[in-house]
This record gives sequence, structure tokens and C-alpha cells, in this order.
Amino acid sequence: MVTVTAIGDLGFGFDAWGGDLSGTQNPTSLIMDDDKDVTAEFTLITSANELLYNTADKTMLGQNYPNPFCISTIIPYLLNDPGNIQLSLYNLTGEKVATLVEGHQEQGHHAITWNVKENSNCLLSPGLYFYHLKTENEVLINKLFFIL
Repeated sequence: MVTVTAIGDLGFGFDAWGGDLSGTQNPTSLIMDDDKDVTAEFTLITSANELLYNTADKTMLGQNYPNPFCISTIIPYLLNDPGNIQLSLYNLTGEKVATLVEGHQEQGHHAITWNVKENSNCLLSPGLYFYHLKTENEVLINKLFFIL
């Protein structure tokens, strides 16, 4: 069993798996019982809503864009139910470095534009970070790259 993760170039978001793997779950697992031909299909990101397909029945955390980023980035997400949420940023050691959104939000598409320089409490070093969307029922995690 191997886990595969599709990461697109700057401006591209994962769309679907092809070849010997199908579906849109990313990352996903694959049993290596023979030679496999796996492709990842990507689409150009032009809006936050494009990342959040026609899945109104599922909470989703989209990929930030641009990614990597140096000053500001947009983080899209879709809530299937209204409720209290928290969107936070963590470093590789698991330390919370910023709370980006906190409070009650309605069901539907949302996106925040986060500017690192406007957050005086957050001094980021270049590198990999994780952002967590915590709802009343689940925690979704994605990663972003900060560069100078």
C-alpha cells in the first residue's frame, strides 16, 4: 500500500486521478500488486469556487493560491453546515502560528485573503506550513509554502 499526493505547479489545482487510479480524493492510497500507471490531472485555478466542486453536501478545504506565496494568499473552503469554525496556521512542529478565521459562519463557499505582513503577531520563516479548518464535526488539513 502506498499513499500518493498530487501537488500542482503554481496556479494549478488537482482535478482527478487517471490511469490505474480514479477519483478525486487527494491524497489517496493504492495497492501495489502489479505495475501501475497513475496520472494526476490538474486545472488552471481562476477563482476560489473552482477549487470547491459541486459538493454542497461535503465540507472541503481548498488549496491556497498562489502557492507558494510571499506576501498574501487566498484560502478557499466550503461549509456544508453553518456553525463555529476555526481556520489556523501551524508550523512543522505543530505550533499554532496564526488564527486566520474564528467564529460562526454560514453554509456555503468562503475564501479569505491572508496577508502575512498585516498580521503583526505572525513572523513566518520561509518553508512548509499546514492550515487546519476545524468545524464542529471535523478537522481538515492542507499545506502551503511560504517564500520570501
